[in-house]
Amino acid sequence: RSTVNHSLVPRPQISGFWSCPALAVTSSFEKGPDTCPSLIKNHFLSSITSIRLGILEAKVKYIISGTNRPGSRSRQIANIIQELYREQGEEVGILDLAEMPFSELTGQHYSGAGLPEKWAQKIELVTKAEGLIFVVPEYNGSMPGALKYFIDHWKYPDAFEFRPVCYVGLGGLFGGMRPVEHLQQVMGYRN
Repeated sequence: RSTVNHSLVPRPQISGFWSCPALAVTSSFEKGPDTCPSLIKNHFLSSITSIRLGILEAKVKYIISGTNRPGSRSRQIANIIQELYREQGEEVGILDLAEMPFSELTGQHYSGAGLPEKWAQKIELVTKAEGLIFVVPEYNGSMPGALKYFIDHWKYPDAFEFRPVCYVGLGGLFGGMRPVEHLQQVMGYRN
Protein backbone atom coordinates (compact mmCIF):
# COMPACT_ATOMS: atom_id res chain seq x y z
CA ARG A 1 0.00 0.00 0.00
CA SER A 2 1.47 3.30 -1.08
CA THR A 3 0.70 6.64 0.49
CA VAL A 4 0.59 10.05 -1.12
CA ASN A 5 2.10 13.24 0.29
CA HIS A 6 -1.02 15.43 0.28
CA SER A 7 0.89 18.65 -0.29
CA LEU A 8 2.47 17.31 -3.50
CA VAL A 9 -0.54 15.62 -5.12
CA PRO A 10 -3.59 17.89 -5.20
CA ARG A 11 -7.00 16.93 -6.52
CA PRO A 12 -7.74 18.56 -9.92
CA GLN A 13 -10.72 20.71 -10.76
CA ILE A 14 -12.31 20.92 -14.19
CA SER A 15 -11.40 24.22 -15.86
CA GLY A 16 -11.13 23.65 -19.59
CA PHE A 17 -7.90 21.76 -19.38
CA TRP A 18 -7.33 19.68 -16.25
CA SER A 19 -4.42 18.31 -14.35
CA CYS A 20 -2.32 17.56 -11.35
CA PRO A 21 1.11 15.95 -10.92
CA ALA A 22 -0.53 12.52 -10.61
CA LEU A 23 -2.24 13.05 -13.96
CA ALA A 24 0.47 15.33 -15.30
CA VAL A 25 -1.35 17.82 -17.50
CA THR A 26 -1.51 21.51 -16.63
CA SER A 27 -4.45 23.38 -15.10
CA SER A 28 -5.66 24.97 -11.90
CA PHE A 29 -6.15 22.87 -8.80
CA GLU A 30 -6.90 23.31 -5.17
CA LYS A 31 -4.30 22.62 -2.52
CA GLY A 32 -4.47 21.39 1.02
CA PRO A 33 -4.22 18.22 3.07
CA ASP A 34 -7.97 17.59 2.91
CA THR A 35 -8.21 17.61 -0.90
CA CYS A 36 -6.57 14.28 -1.68
CA PRO A 37 -7.23 10.71 -0.47
CA SER A 38 -4.36 8.96 1.23
CA LEU A 39 -4.01 6.04 -1.17
CA ILE A 40 -2.77 6.48 -4.74
CA LYS A 41 -5.54 4.27 -6.13
CA ASN A 42 -8.25 6.21 -4.30
CA HIS A 43 -6.71 9.50 -5.39
CA PHE A 44 -6.58 8.35 -8.98
CA LEU A 45 -10.15 7.04 -8.96
CA SER A 46 -11.56 10.19 -7.40
CA SER A 47 -9.55 12.38 -9.79
CA ILE A 48 -10.61 10.42 -12.85
CA THR A 49 -14.23 10.40 -11.68
CA SER A 50 -14.19 14.17 -11.20
CA ILE A 51 -12.63 14.82 -14.63
CA ARG A 52 -14.28 11.96 -16.50
CA LEU A 53 -16.27 14.31 -18.74
CA GLY A 54 -13.13 16.20 -19.74
CA ILE A 55 -11.50 12.98 -20.91
CA LEU A 56 -14.55 11.93 -22.90
CA GLU A 57 -14.60 15.23 -24.77
CA ALA A 58 -11.16 14.36 -26.15
CA LYS A 59 -12.59 11.19 -27.79
CA VAL A 60 -9.54 9.14 -26.79
CA LYS A 61 -9.69 5.75 -28.42
CA TYR A 62 -6.55 3.90 -27.28
CA ILE A 63 -4.94 3.64 -23.87
CA ILE A 64 -1.23 2.80 -24.00
CA SER A 65 0.02 0.88 -21.00
CA GLY A 66 3.53 2.31 -21.09
CA THR A 67 5.71 -0.51 -19.77
CA ASN A 68 6.54 -4.02 -20.86
CA ARG A 69 6.55 -5.26 -17.24
CA PRO A 70 4.02 -8.12 -16.89
CA GLY A 71 1.24 -7.43 -14.39
CA SER A 72 2.21 -3.75 -14.07
CA ARG A 73 0.30 -1.04 -12.22
CA SER A 74 0.17 0.79 -15.53
CA ARG A 75 -2.02 -1.98 -16.92
CA GLN A 76 -4.19 -1.92 -13.79
CA ILE A 77 -4.75 1.82 -14.20
CA ALA A 78 -5.39 1.37 -17.94
CA ASN A 79 -8.11 -1.15 -17.06
CA ILE A 80 -9.70 1.36 -14.65
CA ILE A 81 -9.71 4.07 -17.32
CA GLN A 82 -11.19 1.67 -19.86
CA GLU A 83 -13.97 0.77 -17.40
CA LEU A 84 -14.76 4.46 -16.85
CA TYR A 85 -15.23 4.82 -20.60
CA ARG A 86 -17.48 1.76 -20.70
CA GLU A 87 -19.64 3.28 -17.97
CA GLN A 88 -20.11 6.26 -20.30
CA GLY A 89 -21.02 3.99 -23.22
CA GLU A 90 -17.76 4.29 -25.14
CA GLU A 91 -15.38 1.45 -25.98
CA VAL A 92 -11.66 2.17 -26.05
CA GLY A 93 -8.82 -0.25 -26.69
CA ILE A 94 -5.71 -0.92 -24.64
CA LEU A 95 -2.30 -1.29 -26.23
CA ASP A 96 -0.25 -3.13 -23.61
CA LEU A 97 3.50 -3.09 -24.18
CA ALA A 98 3.78 -6.24 -22.04
CA GLU A 99 2.07 -8.07 -24.92
CA MET A 100 4.52 -6.82 -27.54
CA PRO A 101 7.28 -9.14 -28.84
CA PHE A 102 10.28 -6.84 -28.31
CA SER A 103 12.65 -9.69 -29.18
CA GLU A 104 11.42 -9.49 -32.80
CA LEU A 105 12.97 -6.03 -33.21
CA THR A 106 16.60 -6.11 -34.25
CA GLY A 107 17.31 -2.46 -35.04
CA GLN A 108 17.22 -2.92 -38.81
CA HIS A 109 13.62 -1.66 -38.83
CA TYR A 110 14.93 1.87 -38.43
CA SER A 111 16.32 1.66 -41.97
CA GLY A 112 12.87 1.01 -43.41
CA ALA A 113 12.89 -2.79 -43.34
CA GLY A 114 9.44 -4.30 -42.74
CA LEU A 115 8.20 -4.46 -39.17
CA PRO A 116 7.01 -7.78 -37.73
CA GLU A 117 3.25 -8.23 -38.21
CA LYS A 118 2.16 -7.62 -34.60
CA TRP A 119 4.23 -4.43 -34.42
CA ALA A 120 2.84 -3.17 -37.73
CA GLN A 121 -0.74 -3.82 -36.53
CA LYS A 122 -0.29 -1.94 -33.24
CA ILE A 123 1.46 0.98 -34.91
CA GLU A 124 -1.37 1.21 -37.44
CA LEU A 125 -3.86 1.42 -34.54
CA VAL A 126 -1.88 4.34 -33.10
CA THR A 127 -1.72 6.07 -36.49
CA LYS A 128 -5.50 5.82 -36.98
CA ALA A 129 -6.47 6.63 -33.36
CA GLU A 130 -8.61 9.68 -32.65
CA GLY A 131 -6.57 10.20 -29.50
CA LEU A 132 -4.30 8.48 -27.00
CA ILE A 133 -4.06 8.12 -23.23
CA PHE A 134 -0.58 7.22 -22.03
CA VAL A 135 -0.37 5.49 -18.65
CA VAL A 136 3.33 5.85 -17.97
CA PRO A 137 5.33 4.81 -14.91
CA GLU A 138 8.55 6.43 -13.77
CA TYR A 139 11.62 4.29 -14.44
CA ASN A 140 14.93 5.83 -13.38
CA GLY A 141 13.63 9.40 -13.59
CA SER A 142 12.02 9.04 -17.02
CA MET A 143 9.59 6.98 -19.06
CA PRO A 144 10.35 3.28 -19.63
CA GLY A 145 12.75 2.57 -22.47
CA ALA A 146 10.25 0.10 -23.92
CA LEU A 147 7.74 2.92 -24.44
CA LYS A 148 10.29 5.14 -26.18
CA TYR A 149 11.36 2.20 -28.35
CA PHE A 150 7.71 1.59 -29.31
CA ILE A 151 7.24 5.27 -30.18
CA ASP A 152 10.46 5.28 -32.22
CA HIS A 153 8.83 2.81 -34.64
CA TRP A 154 5.68 4.89 -35.23
CA LYS A 155 5.01 6.39 -38.63
CA TYR A 156 6.41 9.89 -38.74
CA PRO A 157 4.80 12.41 -38.86
CA ASP A 158 1.41 10.65 -39.25
CA ALA A 159 1.26 9.18 -35.75
CA PHE A 160 2.27 12.43 -34.07
CA GLU A 161 0.17 15.15 -35.66
CA PHE A 162 -3.35 16.38 -35.00
CA ARG A 163 -4.56 14.14 -32.20
CA PRO A 164 -5.31 14.81 -28.54
CA VAL A 165 -2.98 13.13 -26.07
CA CYS A 166 -3.53 12.58 -22.34
CA TYR A 167 -0.86 11.59 -19.83
CA VAL A 168 -1.33 9.64 -16.61
CA GLY A 169 1.93 9.50 -14.68
CA LEU A 170 2.68 6.88 -12.05
CA GLY A 171 5.51 7.47 -9.65
CA GLY A 172 6.65 8.09 -6.15
CA LEU A 173 7.35 11.43 -4.54
CA PHE A 174 6.44 13.57 -7.57
CA GLY A 175 3.46 11.53 -8.77
CA GLY A 176 4.91 10.47 -12.13
CA MET A 177 5.82 14.00 -13.22
CA ARG A 178 9.23 13.12 -14.72
CA PRO A 179 8.12 10.45 -17.21
CA VAL A 180 5.23 12.65 -18.31
CA GLU A 181 7.51 15.65 -18.88
CA HIS A 182 9.80 13.54 -21.06
CA LEU A 183 6.88 12.02 -22.93
CA GLN A 184 5.41 15.48 -23.51
CA GLN A 185 8.69 16.50 -25.15
CA VAL A 186 8.54 13.51 -27.50
CA MET A 187 4.87 13.97 -28.39
CA GLY A 188 5.11 17.77 -28.57
CA TYR A 189 7.85 17.62 -31.19
CA ARG A 190 5.19 17.63 -33.94
CA ASN A 191 1.85 17.67 -32.10
